[in-house]
Formats: sequence, structure tokens, C-alpha cells
Amino acid sequence: MKLNSIISKKFSIAIFSILLYSCSNSKMVDYHNSKISLDWAGVYKGTIPAASSPGIDLTIIIEDSSYIAYSSYIDRGDSIYTTNGKIEWDQNGSVITLQDNDDFYYKVKVIENQIQILDREGNAIDGALHDYYILNKVDSILFSNNLSIIRVGEIEIPNESLVKDPFIYFDIKRGMFSGTSGCNNFFGRYKTGYNGELKLDNIASTKMFCNNMHIEDSLFSSMTKIERFFANNDTLKFLGSQNKVLFEAIVNTSSSK
Repeated sequence: MKLNSIISKKFSIAIFSILLYSCSNSKMVDYHNSKISLDWAGVYKGTIPAASSPGIDLTIIIEDSSYIAYSSYIDRGDSIYTTNGKIEWDQNGSVITLQDNDDFYYKVKVIENQIQILDREGNAIDGALHDYYILNKVDSILFSNNLSIIRVGEIEIPNESLVKDPFIYFDIKRGMFSGTSGCNNFFGRYKTGYNGELKLDNIASTKMFCNNMHIEDSLFSSMTKIERFFANNDTLKFLGSQNKVLFEAIVNTSSSK
């Protein structure tokens, strides 16, 4: 056997041995875990059970290394409880601990477009209330400062007959919405769900009379029919049955709330 062939064979065996040793002494990276494979940062909302209340509206905003959470009892006015702090992933890349400076913490399991609130030991809450501990991810554009309404049905906005420019604002903390139709101010509660689901409830308004009230009537009627919303860049479309576009709004970058 030629010397070059012997050297080449020994070199190949040595390289294979090194690779085998390296693989056996290093941890395999799971590229299919939630931390790596899912777009997990964002806004999550839901209503979780409470012992002495119809429920707690809970919003959790998770960022790269921190979180902020807003919670409020549905039947106890506008009191909002806020916690914030750091996030820490478990070794499997599937559960995040959200911990503030006072040792209060949530454990949440990250699912595609959802998080599941776990108990203090990191176990799922089973039974009839299981689904109530799942928060759905909501496109953050919904919570932009005043969304300018640009179309109601077939009516384009702005419209010279309106007293003021119509807009709608969704309060990320309280689960409330408010705005103006171009004549009267309106307000109420909203609830989000999976994959853009949206429902507006308890809608009320002031009672001023203006010209061309049909625009306001059409908007208020549309609000009761909303089933979901769809975001495309800075434009939101509020959809009803069979994805019919009820009204549209755009992010108003010049306003603040």
C-alpha cells in the first residue's frame, strides 16, 4: 500500500473520531422548540377566571427580554394592576417565567399565536376552565394611537358634512374602546380572540344631532356586526360575516393618546 494512501486513511479515521467525540459530548439543539421556531414576542389578551368576579381582563406584552402585564377585574371600575420585569425561558424553550422585582411571576407555555397560563409549578390547569387560561396574540397595530376611520361601507372619509374626523381607539390596558363618528362620541368594551377575532360590546354614545346622520348610523350598525379584523401594513379592515368589509381605518401617526 502506498504511503500517501495510508496517511490519507489514518487522517480520515482521526477526523471521524473527533467528530464522533464532539457530537457525543455536546448538547443537541432543538430547532423546533417555541423559542426558536415561533414568532412569540407581542401582545396577548384574554379573560381569566376569578373567584369573586366574572373574570379578570389580562394583557401581557412580551418583548425580547422583558414583559409588562395589565390586569383588571371586569366589574370593579377602572382599577388596573400592572406588573413588569424580566423573562426567562426553560431549558426546553417552551415555557417562559415572567417575574417582577417583588417575586410575583407568571409561568406561560408558548404556543403558536397563543400563550397558556400555567400554575406556579409550571403545570397546565386542567378541567372545565382549561381554555380560559389561554391568551391569544393580537396584532399590535390595533392598539395604535387614534385609528382614523377612512371608509364606512361604501362611504369614503373624510366627508365635508362631518363635524370632525372620525376615529376609533382601543385601550390596551382596560379592554375599552372609544372614538367619534364625526358627530357623536362613542365608547364600549371589546374582546379579542384567536386569529384576529374581535367583538365590540356595550356600545354607547352621546346624542348630538348633526347633518347626514346616515354615516354615523352606518358606522354604529357596523360595530355591532364585527367578527374580526385584518391588518395590512398601516391599514385595518373590520370584517363581518363572510369577511365583508364593514369599515376601514389607518394608523394616525400625528395623534397621541
